[in-house]
Amino acid sequence: MTEEKRKYKNLTTYAVVMVLAMIIVIIIAAMADNREEQFENTINQQQQTNVSIQNEIVRLTDENYSLNKKIEELDKKNAEIELELKNYKALENVWNLFKNKKIQEAVDAFKAINPEELTEAQKEAYVIVKSSLPADK
Repeated sequence: MTEEKRKYKNLTTYAVVMVLAMIIVIIIAAMADNREEQFENTINQQQQTNVSIQNEIVRLTDENYSLNKKIEELDKKNAEIELELKNYKALENVWNLFKNKKIQEAVDAFKAINPEELTEAQKEAYVIVKSSLPADK
């Protein structure tokens, strides 16, 4: 081979190696860029997940507060209803004792009723029962 052909062959080989090296560098750069995009997407997804979790926590906290308020209101209403029921039963007991001619027991049971705890309807029943009982006992 002549010197010129050898130089041309070496130059061609060198050019092919350089082109392959450039292709490899481009592929590596593309892979790195792809990894960077995946990393950024992962970070964005994590941030979105964190925001949605925080929003859910806030919503659940508000709902918990609202439910606790409702429980307090219902407990208060339940206590009022239980007191009203207790008073109705006491009035009914006095009336039943009176109907069964157990006058002294009816008077004693009537004295145990606190008229300040009664509702308006119960106060009317209280007055009726009081007027039915003898005043001197």
